[in-house]
Amino acid sequence: MRFKKLQDVPNEYRALIDLLIEKGIIVVTNDEFEYPLSLDQLYLIRIIQRMI
Repeated sequence: MRFKKLQDVPNEYRALIDLLIEKGIIVVTNDEFEYPLSLDQLYLIRIIQRMI
């Protein structure tokens, strides 16, 4: 499953995705991701967040 739009991202990842958008790591144009995100990518992002 790939998430192409910001509103498609599960709520438990929303705050993290918003932070990455704010920092310019993830790019969103007209509520669509520049590159679609998969569940695996979201999970890895969550793991990295816990390491910091």
